[in-house]
Amino acid sequence: MADVSDWLDYVMTVGELREKLKDLPDDLPIIMEKDAEGNGHSPLSGVWEDYRYHPDSSWSGEVTDGDYCCDDDDNVIPDCPHETCRHSTGTDVLLLGPVN
Repeated sequence: MADVSDWLDYVMTVGELREKLKDLPDDLPIIMEKDAEGNGHSPLSGVWEDYRYHPDSSWSGEVTDGDYCCDDDDNVIPDCPHETCRHSTGTDVLLLGPVN
């Protein structure tokens, strides 16, 4: 398994995505691969902000919603000050979601 700390070496940033899309027509549909091997495809259906990413490895992890906090066992922490919960340990990300 690769070191969890190197996941940022593999991720595309919003700026890099903007650069790749800058010359494309605005009405060009976006289809997402379901995995790196191309074992399925689905249209892009949503874009969400205010999420934090928690890598399990270089290639996968979990996200937490910025509207609530949870501990390592995914138990919601009411009125969390973001000092000790998982929300404080993740990385802010833009989340893209497929239709299926």
